[in-house]
Parts: sequence; structure tokens; C-alpha cells
Amino acid sequence: MKICSRVIIIGCGQIGASIGLNLVARKLADRVIGIDTNKENLSQALKRRAVDKIFPLKKAPDLFKLKLSEQDLMILSTPVLTIQKYLEILPRGPLLMDVGSTKRHSVAIAKKRRLRFVGAHPMAGTEKEGAEAANKDLFRGHVCLITPVNGVKRSDEKTIRQIWEKMGSRVFSLDSALHDTLLAFISHLPHLVAFSLMEVAGRKIPLKEIARYLGGGFRDTTRIAASSAEMWADIFLDNPKILEATDRFRETLSRFQSMIRKKKRGGLRKRLQEISWMRKKLDVSANRSTR
Repeated sequence: MKICSRVIIIGCGQIGASIGLNLVARKLADRVIGIDTNKENLSQALKRRAVDKIFPLKKAPDLFKLKLSEQDLMILSTPVLTIQKYLEILPRGPLLMDVGSTKRHSVAIAKKRRLRFVGAHPMAGTEKEGAEAANKDLFRGHVCLITPVNGVKRSDEKTIRQIWEKMGSRVFSLDSALHDTLLAFISHLPHLVAFSLMEVAGRKIPLKEIARYLGGGFRDTTRIAASSAEMWADIFLDNPKILEATDRFRETLSRFQSMIRKKKRGGLRKRLQEISWMRKKLDVSANRSTR
């Protein structure tokens, strides 16, 4: 079922190429064009049939050579600060969608410029990078949060929603400010903690020693610390709510330190039990929401 005429994907990394694999395989568009400054990403995207045609990008103004129209869907799949630079220069004609992990500033730019913009944030992906890591089933069963600009046509929002639903996602609409607050705690803080934990252990203990005695706890907790530094630097800088999240985390860690230092076994045990119960309750709620 065709949803779009021409789709232009700017950024053919794991997420962008995974979207392309779906668009091509499911015939959701007549033509899919991949754009990237990384020639290896473009080569892999074309080789894996995530795009029909590639367009190497040297500088942003080169995009205007594509003669964009209202029939086009342009997907911005780059680090978030780069997404915002594109939103500052792109014309009002095509329907625009980003897949960035922060939304408030992107939506504000799109609203100010009266762009046809529907933000999207697939809650999927791995720590691996590039088109080589793309997977057609990456979004299946996962949540996708969309943040439409106020005043965007319902038909445009419907188009974006349909694309994600065709890729197997469960789609929810969310205000951009609420999105950034929520994600600061459930995505951005966990990544920052993973980076921090890897640094603390890696600077204290030789990596060879860590690898020799590695257990599931450290492996699972630090897996996402192997994620793209470029992408996550932009996310941390673009979401001021991460500061509130880190403050609260530091306060909690400080309370644990105090109980351990003072040997308060009863208080520590009670606190851990409460948190353990909270996590188990989360699993129950998550299972119910997917039924």
C-alpha cells in the first residue's frame, strides 16, 4: 500500500536505513532517496536496498537541487542539533518528519517557520551504528512517540502515523515539552549513567581485567555506553531536563552512600525492597500495555 510518492531520508544510519528497508520492502513509496555525508552509509543503504537512489551531501544547500515538492516526505535522521539546522533552512513545501530523541526545540523551530512537521521518536534501536546495523524489524512491537506541530493538517499526521504502524510500531501522540521531560528520566539519564559507569570502572580497572571477570550486571548496564558519541552529545545538550534528572539521581545515590557509610542495614534493605517492588510492578504494567 503506497503512502507517499517520494521519500527522502537524510541520514542513512541504523534508524534511517531501517526506515528505508521498510519503505522499499513494503512498497510504501514510489521512490526512496538516501542522503548522507558518510559515503559508506550510502553504499551500504543502497546495497541492502534500504534506498533506491543515493545523493552524497557535501553541504546543506545541496538539498535544493532535489526540487522538493508538497508530494515529498523528508525524514531527518541525523543528530538532533543537525536536525534543527535543517529545519531552519528547509522550504515549507514537503512534509517533514524527524526521528530525534529530543523534540521541544525542533517543534518550536517548525512552528515558528510554519513547516509541515510531525516529529517522531521510535523507542527502538541498538548501540550499533550505520546502515550495516539496519533491521527491517527494528521497530516492530516498539513504541513510537509522535509530536505534531500545532496546526499541522490531520492528513499529514495520519500519514506519519500510518508509516509507523505499517512498520509494526505502537504509536502515541505526545506534547513536545512532556516528551522531553519523560525521556530525560527514562532514556537520557539511563544512557548518561551507562556512560558514567563505564568510565568509572574503565579508569579504575584495566579493560582486560574487566573482560576476564565480566558478569551480566555490568554487561547489561553498560551495553548502551557503546552508542554514538555524536548523537548522545547532542541529546544531552539539547534537553535541559537532563539536569533535573541527574540532580535527582545524585540525591538518591547520596542517600544510599549515607546508609552504607552508617551501616543502616534495616533502612537500606527496606529501600531496596521498595525499589525492587517498583521494578516488578513496571514489568506487570508493561505486559498489560502490550496486550
